[in-house]
Amino acid sequence: NSGISFAILRGAYGTSTDTKFAEHIKGAQAHGIDVGVYVYSIASTIAEAEKEAEHILNVIKPYSLTYPVVYDIEDEKQAGLDKDTRTKLCIAFCEKIENAGYYAMIYANKYWLETKLDYEKLKVYDIWLAQWASKATWTGNYGIWQQGQQYVDGIGNCDVNIAYKDYPTIIKNAGLNNIGKIDTPIPPVTNPSTNTPANPPASSGYKIGDLGNL
Repeated sequence: NSGISFAILRGAYGTSTDTKFAEHIKGAQAHGIDVGVYVYSIASTIAEAEKEAEHILNVIKPYSLTYPVVYDIEDEKQAGLDKDTRTKLCIAFCEKIENAGYYAMIYANKYWLETKLDYEKLKVYDIWLAQWASKATWTGNYGIWQQGQQYVDGIGNCDVNIAYKDYPTIIKNAGLNNIGKIDTPIPPVTNPSTNTPANPPASSGYKIGDLGNL
């Protein structure tokens, strides 16, 4: 009722499952909220990033997700790594996710995207930009913008986001994220281009500028 159309839920901290994830995803989907999942990464090696990916794949196996599986890289221990290693962590995670048939995405703030990651090597993946401001000034591409915090009735203070792609349609049409394999209600969709964000038809219930919460 607050106008939220999607939620990207924390599925794990490293390889520790969020104790509220099952409750949150079932509640969100029961109320028609599209859902994605993120892993707050604490990996410092490629092997650890791959283990985080394998862990979240097991966590989400019972569910159909209509938003991406996201690698959240921002931890202090990762800040001490070199740019090449941080970039390789992102790639290792995303490759595991994509090879398992899911839509991978990378979450990072503007500063990290500009200075701590090699964006040229990561731009093959969708970016979820964290920049708390009245206007996003990151010059690269991004599919979701986290613009700040907002009180959401029934939930509390949330990080709020705008999606610029119709992820439910893109993911369903590509046959990703367990859709069609598990009986999770999916809104009616059509066939927009997956290359450029576009306003979907009114019947889908989605439009550019829809708010979501993290």
